[in-house]
Amino acid sequence: YLAGVPRIVTGAGLMNITRFADRVTMQVEFTHQYRVIYTDGRPHLHKSVKLWNGDSRGRWEGNTLAVETTNLNGYAWLDLIGSFMSSEATVVERVTPIDTNTIGWTATITDPSVFTRPWTTRWRFVRDPDRREIWEQACVEGNQYGLWPDVREREFGHKAK
Repeated sequence: YLAGVPRIVTGAGLMNITRFADRVTMQVEFTHQYRVIYTDGRPHLHKSVKLWNGDSRGRWEGNTLAVETTNLNGYAWLDLIGSFMSSEATVVERVTPIDTNTIGWTATITDPSVFTRPWTTRWRFVRDPDRREIWEQACVEGNQYGLWPDVREREFGHKAK
């Protein structure tokens, strides 16, 4: 399965965001996902095309990237316990640098089929000071060191290096 939008942003592991002239890309360690947010003004795909990460179109409002995502397939969960949204949902994200090492991210989800009103979630992301590269996320039996840092420390007493 893929995490989908907006959960792709909050998955475990590293995330690499790259800005190009016509798009912003996200490479995510969690389940080897990537996302392309076109910023060149192209229209959304036809509503019959449904994708795990939807169809994202962005525009710059000063230093804030405003993104509207439609065409979600309705299979992705919003969390680990199964909260969901339908294929009719729309996600509007706002990505704003707070300082040179911090990004503020909000996502407002509108889905009249599931929710009585739109709701917003917020995150802050901090730049990885070690600038580690994204590696394959592999599930290997007995691989206690491939676990997320908080689980690794709690369960095995090993701190991330």
